[in-house]
Amino acid sequence: TNTATVTVQSGTLRFDRATHWANGCVFNGPGNVLLNTTVTSAGTPVLNTAVEIVGGTVIGTFDINGPFPLIWSGGTISGRLTVKVGGLLQLTGNGTKMLTSDDNTNPAAITNLGLVVWTNSSYLYLRYGAQIVNQATWRLEGDGDPFYYDMGDVPGFDNQGTFLKASGSGLTSLGYVSFTNTATVTVQSGTLRFDR
Repeated sequence: TNTATVTVQSGTLRFDRATHWANGCVFNGPGNVLLNTTVTSAGTPVLNTAVEIVGGTVIGTFDINGPFPLIWSGGTISGRLTVKVGGLLQLTGNGTKMLTSDDNTNPAAITNLGLVVWTNSSYLYLRYGAQIVNQATWRLEGDGDPFYYDMGDVPGFDNQGTFLKASGSGLTSLGYVSFTNTATVTVQSGTLRFDR
């Protein structure tokens, strides 16, 4: 359980056993923190160094506001993640990433008020009606399909901000998510195709 400060002055600290993060707990660097376990979160940690979800499951309400990014390269978010103003969520790597509660009546969700960047990553699996609400900037760097749906109710992406395909000369397809747009979609490079 972390109710205060974890500092990694050198190298990498990896959590492989279930842990609990209290609201306001602090992670300091300059070293890195890897999460490969079940994390129960109850609020907003302060990320003063890079924290990366590489496996396991994040449960509960989880807010991030930086100043360093939360990196998601593998594992599951089963609760509700809010990227606050000034926060950064990076989806990267080839590991399996899932946004799912396994419960259609209480879907997992991401609300973005800051910046989310998907960089030539594997799919983000959206299961059991998972919901994404983008009120700021959701940026795609590269080609391919950023989302995949294979279980439960159809997931939704509600764009109330800027959905940006920033790079990649090829095709990005949105065929696995119900996409609602009430704001801005920008394609700076390549092609964005809506298939649902």
